[in-house]
Amino acid sequence: MSLPECRVDEEIDPRETTFYNIISEDEALSHLPCIDERTAASPAKSKIQPQGDRTTYNLGEVIRITITVYNDYGLRKSTGGDQLRATLHNLKFSAHAPGIVTDNNDGTYTAELKAFWTGPSVVNVSISYTRELITALYRVRNQLLATRNIVGQFTSRTYTETRMCHPSHKRMVEVFNRSEICNMTYINSGMPFYCLKPTNQHLLCQDWTHVKTNQPYPELPYSDCEEKLLKRAPDYLHQTLIVQVVDRPDLPPCTITPIVRCSRYNRKRLWTTRQPTGYFAEGKWNSALCRGKDMYQLLSCMKDRRLYLIGDSTLRHWYRYILLAMKCTPTTELWTTEKWHKEAECEIKDINFRAGWYPHSQPFFVGIEFDDVKYTLYSVSRRLDDIPSDEDAVVIVQLYMHTLSFHHSVFEERMKRIRRSIEKFLDRNRKSIVMIKGPHTFTSTPASNRLNDYFGFLYNKLLYEIFEGLHDRVVYLNNMDATIALQISFNHPPSFITAAMVKQALSFACS
Repeated sequence: MSLPECRVDEEIDPRETTFYNIISEDEALSHLPCIDERTAASPAKSKIQPQGDRTTYNLGEVIRITITVYNDYGLRKSTGGDQLRATLHNLKFSAHAPGIVTDNNDGTYTAELKAFWTGPSVVNVSISYTRELITALYRVRNQLLATRNIVGQFTSRTYTETRMCHPSHKRMVEVFNRSEICNMTYINSGMPFYCLKPTNQHLLCQDWTHVKTNQPYPELPYSDCEEKLLKRAPDYLHQTLIVQVVDRPDLPPCTITPIVRCSRYNRKRLWTTRQPTGYFAEGKWNSALCRGKDMYQLLSCMKDRRLYLIGDSTLRHWYRYILLAMKCTPTTELWTTEKWHKEAECEIKDINFRAGWYPHSQPFFVGIEFDDVKYTLYSVSRRLDDIPSDEDAVVIVQLYMHTLSFHHSVFEERMKRIRRSIEKFLDRNRKSIVMIKGPHTFTSTPASNRLNDYFGFLYNKLLYEIFEGLHDRVVYLNNMDATIALQISFNHPPSFITAAMVKQALSFACS
C-alpha cells in the first residue's frame, strides 16, 4: 500500500550547478594513462560512511554520506576525477531516487540524497567512470575522426561510390587534404556537414544522394587496461547503506509533493538547481520541483496548439507515446517499421491539436539495414525558421545520441547555431514555448562502447553555458534523474519513463 501525498510549500534553495563533476578535456588528458586497472577505483574496496554516523532521518531531510575510494590493492586514492552516482531505493514501495555526488578532490566524495518517503531504504553507489577511463574516452575522440563512421553515397548513371562524411570541417582538414573535401552544408540546410570527394572521375560532389552507416566500425585505440575498465563499468560498490526515514512531527505519514505548478516554476532554476528533480514510486515519476498535469488536463491545455518534437529516436519514442496515449490520428504516411526516419505528424481534430516528430539533420546514423535514407537533411534551425510567427507552438529540441560518436566540439557548434535560431524564434513568436531536452543516462547501446553517457554530462555543462542569457526564456528538461534513479541500461528508456518525460515536458507548457 502506497503512502498518501503530503503537500509542502517549500523548495530547497539551488546552489551552484554541479554538472556531476565533469572534468575538462585538458585536465583529463593531463592524467597518466591506464597501465594497471587494479590501481583504479575499486568497487570492492571503496567504503560508504554516513556523515555524523547518522542512519535515521526525518522526511524531507537530505541524507549525506561520504564515499572513500580505494584501489584493488587496498590503497586509499588521494585524488578525485572519478564519476560516482548514488541512488536511494525502497523496494516495498518500489521507490527510487537519484542523488547528487560531489568530488572533494582528495579521494573522497559526498553524496546527497533527499528523503522523499518514509521507511527503510538502501543507498547504492556506483563508480560509473574511473578517472583513468574518462581520460581514455577523451583521448580516443581526439585521436579518431569518429568512433563509428557515417558515409555518403555518390551516384551518377552507372557509377556509385561511398565516401567518409563528418560534421566538422576542422577535423576533416586535420585528417585529409582540404582539396579532397565536399562541402555538403547547403544540402544539410545550413548545418555543417562534409564528405570526401569521390575518387571516381565520373562523380562530382553534387552527385551525393544519401548517407548510410559504415561498417566495420573503426578500431578503438584503447589499451588492455582501458578495455578492462570499459567492460566492468559501471561498477557498483559492494558495500551498501541502510537508512531509516521517519515521519516529520508536523506531518502525517506521507511522501513529499510540491504545490507550485510546473507552468509557474522559475525557469532559471531548471538550469541551475542542484537538488534531485524527482523520484519514482510504484512506476510513477514524482516531480520534486513542481506539480504536473494528468493526461486529461494536458489534452485540455493543448487545444489549438501544435507540438514540434525535433531530434533523434528518443523523441520519436515521445511521438509514439503521444500517438497512443493521446489518441492522435496520423496524418502522414503510416509507419512501416519501428525505426522510422521520415518526419511524422498526427492530429486531434476535436481540440485542433497537431503534433509531429522531425529528425534533425546530418549526422544521423541509420544502421546498415537502412541504406537509402535521405530524409534527415532538414536542420533544427530551418524547422524553427519555418514555424509561423502567430502559431501557438510547443517546441522541444534534442541533440544527443547521433553526436556522441564525435568530439564534443561537434555538439557544441551545433547547439550554438540552434541557440541563435531559438532566440530569433522567441523574439518573433511571443506565444510559443521552447524546451531543450537534456541527455539521459545509459550503459548499453547497439554500438557498444562507441557511445558513452559520460559525454551526456559534458553536454549538460555545454548547454548551460551556450544558453546563458536565455535561461529565463527556455525550459530545460532534465531527464537524467529519471534514468539514474532506475539505473537504466539501454540507450532507449522504457515506455513508462518515456510517459513520465512527456507528461513532465507538457506540464511546463500548461497553465
